[in-house]
Amino acid sequence: MTIKNTYSNIEVVFTENKKTVENFFYLRVKDRMEAEDLTQDLFIKLLDYDKLLRPETVKSFIFTIARNMVIDYYRHFYRRQDAEEYLLKQERNTSYEIEQKIIVRDIENYESKRLSLFPSQRKMIYSLNRYKEYSVNEIAQEMSISKRTVENHLRLGRKEMREYLLKTL
Repeated sequence: MTIKNTYSNIEVVFTENKKTVENFFYLRVKDRMEAEDLTQDLFIKLLDYDKLLRPETVKSFIFTIARNMVIDYYRHFYRRQDAEEYLLKQERNTSYEIEQKIIVRDIENYESKRLSLFPSQRKMIYSLNRYKEYSVNEIAQEMSISKRTVENHLRLGRKEMREYLLKTL
């Protein structure tokens, strides 16, 4: 190296080491543009230390900084990748939830439409069971009818609703 003792001339250090440093970065980040950017960043950082540079230590100093920059690069790379994956997952979940809500609303609308065509007693029994979660015994007691009648209406109502929804959807 043909540099003065104080190494205050960063331009000479840059010219003599640029390709080596750039190749060092390229071998580690596998992207030529990133390697060039990191190389420029390294020599900009080196400007802060130009008074400390000595001919016998400049190369090791450069590669210590370069190694640390590669570690920082991957630390940021993986953080950014994790953040992107998280955001993508949130976006998928949100769109999935919206889609599910739309499907549920459509099914409820179809169910309501079909329920309006049920005979009045079956409609009442189906509604009490489906929407108010009454048991067969509670419905029988509420409507003053036999448990067997409630079971029959529920069975017929569920069967009819299931067949209708299968055809519709």
